[in-house]
Amino acid sequence: NQYFTYTTLPANGEAIVRLTSLDGGLFGRAGLMIRDGLDLNSAYALVAMTEGRGTGMSWVESTDGASTDVNEWNQWYVIEPYWLRLVRAGDQITGYRSADGVAWTQIAAVTVNFTGDIYIGVSFSANDSGLDATVTFESFELLID
Repeated sequence: NQYFTYTTLPANGEAIVRLTSLDGGLFGRAGLMIRDGLDLNSAYALVAMTEGRGTGMSWVESTDGASTDVNEWNQWYVIEPYWLRLVRAGDQITGYRSADGVAWTQIAAVTVNFTGDIYIGVSFSANDSGLDATVTFESFELLID
């Protein structure tokens, strides 16, 4: 199950959020997502935390079906609360993590081919559809260039 609460991003910008609790099963993940449309096959980038694998990024480069979902997860022992940041500069998307919301560590920088309306917001998915999963976000901030 995937949940996405979003707003439009009319230009370059960034989103920052503090994730204070996550109970989504072993591979449940929560964080910030940017999407090229709202269809299931839309190109996207996600910077997130997961209970089983720490922080990381997941992305699909385009909607033409040729790209694959690629994951880069690290920092196995990261626990909430934790800050996440997603920056868009054209088609370049960069994800960051921080323990304090001040000092940021880059997770990955990827290219996503945006062709339509761009949506950005918080995302949550639970690996187990039968799980009563929860996530708590605080201090969501959207900065538009």
